[in-house]
Amino acid sequence: LALCCFHALVNGRRKFGFIGWSCSNIYGFTMGDLQQCAQVAINMLNARTGPRASDPVPFADLKYIFGEIMYGGHITDKWDRRTCVTYLETLIVPELFEDGHELFEGFKSKTKGTCSDFLDHIDYNLPPENPVAFGLHPNADISYLQNEQSSLFSQLIEISGGGGGAAGQSKEAVIEKMVVDFLERLPEDFNMFDIKSRIGPSENITPYLVVLLQECEKMNGLLGLIRKSLLDLQLGLQGALNISDMMDQQMNSMFLDRIPAVWEKAAWRTLKSLPVWFVDLLERIDQFTKWQDSLKMPPSVWISGTANPMAFVTAVMQTTARAYQWPLDDVETFTDITKMDWEDATAQPEEGAYIHGLFIEGARWDRELGELQDSILRDLAPQMPIVHLKAIPTKERRMTGYYDCPVYYVSQRGGGNPPGSYVFFGQLRTSDKTVSTLYGIYSYKWVLAGVGILMQVD
Repeated sequence: LALCCFHALVNGRRKFGFIGWSCSNIYGFTMGDLQQCAQVAINMLNARTGPRASDPVPFADLKYIFGEIMYGGHITDKWDRRTCVTYLETLIVPELFEDGHELFEGFKSKTKGTCSDFLDHIDYNLPPENPVAFGLHPNADISYLQNEQSSLFSQLIEISGGGGGAAGQSKEAVIEKMVVDFLERLPEDFNMFDIKSRIGPSENITPYLVVLLQECEKMNGLLGLIRKSLLDLQLGLQGALNISDMMDQQMNSMFLDRIPAVWEKAAWRTLKSLPVWFVDLLERIDQFTKWQDSLKMPPSVWISGTANPMAFVTAVMQTTARAYQWPLDDVETFTDITKMDWEDATAQPEEGAYIHGLFIEGARWDRELGELQDSILRDLAPQMPIVHLKAIPTKERRMTGYYDCPVYYVSQRGGGNPPGSYVFFGQLRTSDKTVSTLYGIYSYKWVLAGVGILMQVD
């Protein structure tokens, strides 16, 4: 019965999208997997005969075979494998043979009876499907419904071709107005020669300045591409240039408020609509403009506003490792969650860096208690306070009382195209019981709740 529950849970969890499984779009657990696992369990239990009759049930062996080989063989993502193993750790337990043991909320185990009795037990006692049965918060149902309606309306818009323009305007008139607006708001490129000359000799370049230079250079490439494509499109709309296939695709994307593919390829990963994305672009430029003016980091770095956030995380580790003469391979990150709002920081700390722009999904951060707590209904991705990102020796890692929380660039987590938006993992304090395994330090509760940190909300 527990194995059947496990099979139902790992399959039903796909319904909730990327909070259910990081790579929910690629997993397919079949009845063949269930039947093979059942046969393995029967063989291992039947082997306990004769002199081995008193041997204990090999729970650990069964869980390893089910979680790491049979079902785990389908799973490509580390954090999803952790979820799979956690289900088995909570279901395949000695208490399974006690009447009244709860397999999951609202459904109790049954130890005696015929096959028909077990089927009746499932038919009459299985509670209605809800996120709580999967270990998720009820907010997961809201996310599921939002994703469904977003997918539905996206397909309707594509089928209809976007409908009519505002106030009866033609498609070309709407796009021409957008082109003029974007060109007016688009700032000039960063002066890389000026920035490098103010930095001076190469020995003055710190890991943080390397991040600044990389981000400014990438932004210059994107700005140049946007400016050229908009000017070409403007000439095409005026009849001075022939409309190419690429320009036609750009027009279709802009009319549907989608980021043109040629821009998106040169930018960062995002799920935002075009108007929101363009505002996001200007805010990123503003952060780097202030940074390059003084060549000093802002009091708190908007890490979500960097195209390569892992480069900044690495810069924190490199700077600390150099200061203490630690081998970089023996250093890892540690996240100390402050009580400060995003605009409260006045200066960077002496060690590490303040970062902001993070949101938590599947739970919430209680500032007063300084630990993870259950989400508030309808608050799907609450804002995290400023995070003090530090680097520590691996041997000093906290082994209890923390949840290793994956940080993702977008809500697609391990899925999407290209697959995977994982950046790094942070440690969040929790008062729930934690375990230390191959998959790090974590609490079963928060793993099943799909708790993760996002750098962007859709």
